Amino acid sequence: MRGRMALLGLGVVAILHRSAEVLPAQTPARPRAVTVRTADERRWLTRSAPAAEVHVLRGSRAEALIATLPDAVDRAIAANLRFLGGEFTGPKLQLFIVGSDAEMTSLIGGQAFGSARPEQGTAYLIANDSMHPALRHELMHLLVHRKWGRSRSPWLEEGLATNAAGSCAGYSISAIAAELNREVKLVPLATLWRNFSVAWEAGAINYVEAGSLVDIDRSYGRDRLRALWQHWEDGKIEAILGIDRETLEQQWKSDLARHAPSPPWATIFPVVVSRGCE
Repeated sequence: MRGRMALLGLGVVAILHRSAEVLPAQTPARPRAVTVRTADERRWLTRSAPAAEVHVLRGSRAEALIATLPDAVDRAIAANLRFLGGEFTGPKLQLFIVGSDAEMTSLIGGQAFGSARPEQGTAYLIANDSMHPALRHELMHLLVHRKWGRSRSPWLEEGLATNAAGSCAGYSISAIAAELNREVKLVPLATLWRNFSVAWEAGAINYVEAGSLVDIDRSYGRDRLRALWQHWEDGKIEAILGIDRETLEQQWKSDLARHAPSPPWATIFPVVVSRGCE
């Protein structure tokens, strides 16, 4: 869930993290290919976690957090693996953390709170004294590709990562989705699935909606959610879940109606844009 609105491509850029990641008009439509895979010790300070190497840009605002980052990374990986199932496997993940928008733009060629490259096992994040790094979101992108393989669906890719983040602006993803439902701002599932948006406010709404919909695993089980991930096609929803899209949409919105909603979206959205999620 890709940055000032996430940019989907070979790499995953977290949208709501400014996940959901949000894209102003002047931001490039697609970050350039990131080539940083190993850390130059003259530029990066490196600390190790059990499953990751954490590289912090020297002299950045992120440097003040370096003592706490390995434990935070370890906790985020553990939380995501509890959801996905299984132990950590494969080479250590590589996380590059900078302290500002300008440093991130210099690093990846676009604006984002976070960007993940699952095929490289690498993620890029912003962290400073006023912004938590989008660890659970970006690490979920990396870990789910190792555990479940690559999804064929943008809404599932970003929905799972957004759900992993857990909250935005201090409110759960489901509480925000409940408010969006109350304000009649959610898009139909057919639109979410076929035309997942990453553009500005519409993209932020799509990220929250997808993150909330991932909670269908509470009703249908983690195995069926994984089957959707691995075999996604709109036409297979009935074969996998045993219900059609219209019934799923009704059940999901009925569940949202039972949640206490967040404050109005007009209040939540500016916080998401300025501070991100997590």
